[in-house]
Amino acid sequence: PEAMIAEMARCVRKPEGKLLFGVLNALSGYNQARKNETGSPYASANLFSPEKLRALLEPLGQVQMLMDGFVPRHQWLLSLAPVFELAGRLVNSRCGAFIAAKVQP
Repeated sequence: PEAMIAEMARCVRKPEGKLLFGVLNALSGYNQARKNETGSPYASANLFSPEKLRALLEPLGQVQMLMDGFVPRHQWLLSLAPVFELAGRLVNSRCGAFIAAKVQP
């Protein structure tokens, strides 16, 4: 992943360049559970914590990040997913399943 980020850094160095990233969050209980499931496509996924992603991207410019996808771990709680999403955003949780990041010079 580090070599790929370095290669994409060329986009940021251009005038008005930006780089948008979307990754799976290593701090998400949902992602951790899926990664441990036998035969799951998540098993070979590279998960990033917000800190690791920020450390990789900061040398390229100003980083803005948003954590999203506050998914309940249990199937029977899925009907409450909008409540989990709102609560995660209100408390500015770092444990959303998805991290979106933008880098600008």
